[in-house]
Amino acid sequence: DQAAAPAPQGDPLGMAGASCMQEMVLSVSSEDDSAHLWELRTATTLVSYRPAASDGALATVGQDLFAVPQPAKASLHVFGWRKDQPHARCALPEKLTALAASADGAFMLGGGATWEAHYRAVTSLAFTDDGTHALSGSEDSLLRAWPLAQILDYASGQQAPPTASHTWNLHTLPVTAVVVGAGGCGARVCSASMDRTVRVWHITTGACLAVAQVPSPVTALALHPCDETLFAGGSDGDIYAMDLVAPVPSNTGTPSLVRAQHFHGHTGAISSLTTSFDGSMLVSASRDGTAKVWDCASGQALKTFTGHRGPVSCVRAMLRPPNLLDGPHIKVKTPFSLLARRCELEDATSAHFAGPSRTLPVLTLSACNA
Repeated sequence: DQAAAPAPQGDPLGMAGASCMQEMVLSVSSEDDSAHLWELRTATTLVSYRPAASDGALATVGQDLFAVPQPAKASLHVFGWRKDQPHARCALPEKLTALAASADGAFMLGGGATWEAHYRAVTSLAFTDDGTHALSGSEDSLLRAWPLAQILDYASGQQAPPTASHTWNLHTLPVTAVVVGAGGCGARVCSASMDRTVRVWHITTGACLAVAQVPSPVTALALHPCDETLFAGGSDGDIYAMDLVAPVPSNTGTPSLVRAQHFHGHTGAISSLTTSFDGSMLVSASRDGTAKVWDCASGQALKTFTGHRGPVSCVRAMLRPPNLLDGPHIKVKTPFSLLARRCELEDATSAHFAGPSRTLPVLTLSACNA
């Protein structure tokens, strides 16, 4: 794994790898109470952050910050890239089981075990790239889409409680991961479940566009930057690449995704997946305590990161932060004191939303940084 890999076919000069030289990977563990920022191509650690344990919830907020909810208590730690200690500690109404930030870093969503938008704990959250909708998956096997404008209007007292624009209920076991492609409110949404299926949905029409069967329960998802390939990681430690461009017809009426590539090398369940900026590399986190960098074209493992002393729960690939280490010193303002906004969700069509203690934290950075 540690040896330098040959250039992928069609790239004799290794230019695909050169495009990733300034890419970093942020990884967190559920047990060793640390987060590591390391180089994608060399798997060399640049900075370690503590305390930053997480069971899988992690969000990068704009270019300057990342946030990690603490698994043992209702607290959120916010870090700047140049300091190994938290920049801010935020008290929360409850422990968070999922976390996501909008692409522009303006809003952050956190879901917990008692969020009344679902019957059971929230397992995954995601934003559309234009910030108009938020997606939530849960242990209750449901996937829901929420208009963010309604949530914010309700938080400010200008509108009735928001309702989900779509509720998808074709999964038969807990939803474990949700990813959203490009295209804003017209994007495709992909969901994974313990029922060993991956489904692709249209966020506007609500239609199920495709489905794939995987040999083991699916525990992680990642999308190619061009939305041409979907990567699914399973509880058996294997990763499957599926072609989103040309699904094949099936007897059920819903097109099936074709498995185009198989990545084998982990000995524990896959907990998180992320792709490089150009889509040439895939990074996987596993319960076996390692993170691996893969060549997407060949399925070969290029590097293995072993800096954690426990299961790796989450990974995020990103371009090198502009103010990291040798960059100009930038004083980051405190992003939020506690919760800038707290919003109760209530579905007018169902009775399972109730109680003032059941809240969805919506943390707004722009209002506090003004």
